[in-house]
This record gives sequence, structure tokens and C-alpha cells, in this order.
Amino acid sequence: MVDKATCCSITHMSTAWSPQDLDPGALFFWRVLGGGIPCTQCRETCADLKCGPGKRCLMKNRRPTCVCWPMCKTKDKRKGRVCGSDGRTYASICRLKKKACRTKNHSLELAYFGSCGKSCDKVTCPFGKHCLMDQMKEAHCVECNLSCPYSPMRPDQMICGVDGVTYSSVCHLRAATCATGKAIPMAYKGPCSSTATCSTLECSPSQLCLTHQSTGAPRCVTCDTKCPSARRGRKNQYGGLVCGSNNRTYVSWCHMMKDACATGLVIETKYAGSCKSEGKYYSITHASNNEVHSGRA
Repeated sequence: MVDKATCCSITHMSTAWSPQDLDPGALFFWRVLGGGIPCTQCRETCADLKCGPGKRCLMKNRRPTCVCWPMCKTKDKRKGRVCGSDGRTYASICRLKKKACRTKNHSLELAYFGSCGKSCDKVTCPFGKHCLMDQMKEAHCVECNLSCPYSPMRPDQMICGVDGVTYSSVCHLRAATCATGKAIPMAYKGPCSSTATCSTLECSPSQLCLTHQSTGAPRCVTCDTKCPSARRGRKNQYGGLVCGSNNRTYVSWCHMMKDACATGLVIETKYAGSCKSEGKYYSITHASNNEVHSGRA
């Protein structure tokens, strides 16, 4: 029989001791039919109990319990709402850290101070980061390299951006994205040409060529065959509802791109959320095969 001192030498908070040696049959009876195993909690106070970073011990129901208790002080003295890396607004940096602790989401961190915005106008990023609008028209603070190593322009390294500008390399396109604060997707490899069309352009094997409805400009796009199921109004890794440039509402950005690939026409994000037209919302039908159809409500 193991004595209490030996049993309780295990430092885990939930360790308990019983004065009786219980065989498997007795353990099953007490656990399933007897209302619980008769034992005594080893730890009766929070003394010398280490809960780990971001947590502290509190007495709950006369038992020591580790709860989330993050260090909310930051070098920046600003208070108030903050935007998390998950795109959600929190009442304070403390609330954000508690959410990360309770959900065990170690990737959730401070994006910037202030409410999550739909533009970079009122966003102040932490030192060393720049505000950038993503494909969902949402603001993010990211680390940018605004300088690229000098090299002579080579046709095999040139990139045509969707803004109609030819960039010397992918690095130069990314630098321009950071400088303007807006995502500049790549239209196709090589210098931009005003006469380029999908019939003259050769995309990568994994891409399809889409045509811009108003300009007729071609664009090579990688098309996902499947999009994650998403309920209306809920976010996933592709974000939440999005209004496309065709004035249709999609369950996610992924579903919008899938529709673009199906039609062969470029569909861009107009804004995040449901489309509005003459005060009416467009309805959404999310079929079992992940197709999306929209129309006026």
C-alpha cells in the first residue's frame, strides 16, 4: 500500500489519496456506481503550487485551482480596445490574453491597439510593422521588407501586378504592397502587356486564367477544389461573409474565388459582410457540394 506522503509527492494539482488499496473491480464500482472514488485531495491550499506562466492559483469550492491570470502590463501604456491576430476586437489587452489562455490558442496575440478596422487610416501598428489590407479588405499589421537587393531587370524574374505595373521581382511587388498598404496580387509572370489575353497567356499547370470583366485583363489564379463548410456569419480561416464585385454575397472568400474559377471571370472583394442593394440584402444558399448561389432577398 502506498502511504499518503509518497502518493502526494506527485506535484500535480489534482493528485488525491485514498487510505484503501482498491482493485480494478472496486475502482469501477466507486467510479461508475458509487458516486466517485473515496479519496482526499492532497493539496488543500495554494501554498507552493506553481500553475505556470499566465496563470495563478485560486481557491474554488475549497479546492486549489489554476486559473488564467495573464500579466496584462505592456511596454506601451495605451489602454482601451485592441485588435487580436484573429481579427476580433477585445475590450483590453488583458481580455485578449485571457482568451488566448482559456482557449489554449498560443497563436492569438496583439495585432495592434484600437478596434479592428476596415482600413489602415486609424491603425497604429507596433514598432517595426506596417498596416496592410488583405483580400478581405481587413487591416493587419505585418513585418515588411521595403528594400530589395539591386539586380538588373530580367524578363524571367519580372512580375505583372493586377495594378498593371511591371515589377522587377516578387520582392519588389511585396515592397510595393507594404508601401501602399494594399495587397497587390500577381496577375501573371513576365512584364505587363496591354494586349495580353487569356488566349495568349500561359499560366502554371495548377492555375486557371480569369478575365477581368471591365478591363479584359487576364489573371492567373490558383483555384481551390474544396472550401471548408461555413455557417452564415461565422468566420473560418478564409474569414466571414464577403461581398464580391459582382454584388453577390459569399459564405467566404474561398467560395467567392471558387465561383470566379467556375465562371472564368475575376471577382474581387468589394467589402467584408453581406452585399446591400437598395436597402436589401442578398440571400445565401450554401449547398452540400459547397456551391454558393445568391440573389436578392
